[in-house]
Amino acid sequence: MKKLVLASLLSVSVLGASSAVFADTPADTTTPSVASNQLTPTSAKTDASVSVKNGDLTLSNVSSKDAFGQVKASALLAAKEDNKNFVTLTGQDLSATATDQTLSHNGWILNASFTGFALADGSQPLAGVLKINNQTVGTTDVKIDSADGTKVDAAANGVITNTYSSSYDVPTNAEVGDYTGTINWNLVAGPTK
Repeated sequence: MKKLVLASLLSVSVLGASSAVFADTPADTTTPSVASNQLTPTSAKTDASVSVKNGDLTLSNVSSKDAFGQVKASALLAAKEDNKNFVTLTGQDLSATATDQTLSHNGWILNASFTGFALADGSQPLAGVLKINNQTVGTTDVKIDSADGTKVDAAANGVITNTYSSSYDVPTNAEVGDYTGTINWNLVAGPTK
């Protein structure tokens, strides 16, 4: 029985020693394969990028109506008697918001044009004069406002809201009726001059 115990102890000792041999085996110290971003075994690089995209140039919050009120025939006749060709009516203040998030630093120009006044069926056009910010506005674009790149860059989020005065010279030969017209606004990129 002593022989059996001794044999068992010997086999346990051999197994334990072989386990210890595997546990104490040192790590592989050869140079690992180098990845494309690996500069040396102890340093690497990461390529980084960022893309800044331009935003939009937009026109919003434009006044939807401009009411010049009314002029009575007696006022037109009195002006005609005084050798005047027009009676000037003050309109409402017009407003518009230009938002420039293009990062172009060129600014913008706000233009306006006017279809003219006529009756609802398009007849009897008035030969009067519309002014916005003291600029005569006709059927082609006229510069009403502008902002250079410095002004746009200084504005919070590139947002600029302005107010514009308006007036209409009603011709003294106007006929009785309700006249309508359309002011068209056009925001274009700078450079402003």
